[in-house]
Amino acid sequence: MKGQNSANPTDPWNYARYRLRGFGLTMIVTGGGLILYYLGLFGTYEGPLTPNNIGHTLDDWGVSKSHIAWFFMALFILLLTWNWVFNTVSLLKGKRLSCRITEADGCCCGAKVSRNKIMDGKGNKSIRYICEKGHVATQAHFHSVKKGPWSYCLCLAMGLISGMCIYWI
Repeated sequence: MKGQNSANPTDPWNYARYRLRGFGLTMIVTGGGLILYYLGLFGTYEGPLTPNNIGHTLDDWGVSKSHIAWFFMALFILLLTWNWVFNTVSLLKGKRLSCRITEADGCCCGAKVSRNKIMDGKGNKSIRYICEKGHVATQAHFHSVKKGPWSYCLCLAMGLISGMCIYWI
């Protein structure tokens, strides 16, 4: 069976455990959906989360259309730029770096490196990268985090929602 993490995939108890885990997750999601339904989130059952009740509560708190628009615009900007901020902080802290030294067989080492600041006799600082295999270099390769298709879909959705909120103000 694919997806099973066991020493003996033909063991019937492992198969039963695999199927029961899937059934249990299905029941949890169904239970969560039913709770939200009876709280009125989907608008067909009267409850505290009915869209009209949510609107009245937000109105009582003094939340206006412009507040909602600014919230979704801020969320859109956050979704658009989170990986730029993460990559910049990672680079400044010296994380996500690997060795660039070419080994005897022609392949790049690629081991994790640590950044060390060294002072020479004249008071000048220089940065050395030392990998787990003992290589010392003046440069290292940075592995940036890239967004995936789901991140772009979520960013596009927030952009559309922000645009609709601004249009309706």
